[in-house]
Amino acid sequence: LCQMISDCLGKRVVRPAVGELGITGIVSTLKVGLTHSNDFSGIKIKEGTKFIPDMSKHIQYKRFYNIFKNLRIEMENFWKVRNSELYKN
Repeated sequence: LCQMISDCLGKRVVRPAVGELGITGIVSTLKVGLTHSNDFSGIKIKEGTKFIPDMSKHIQYKRFYNIFKNLRIEMENFWKVRNSELYKN
């Protein structure tokens, strides 16, 4: 997933070397929210695996982006009809 994100964005992605990244984010947010910390800059997370974009895949993703975006828009009515049928009283 990290490699795919890197390829899509055309940017380097770093997956932090933290066992429970979600919990680390929650605790960090609570510290800032409860004013135990002024901002997130004091939070040290060790860098882990680095993902370098494959630019040939990036170009492919860019080419297909508009198709994907249009498909999502075109499918909105389908999902509305589907949901109305599934959740009828």
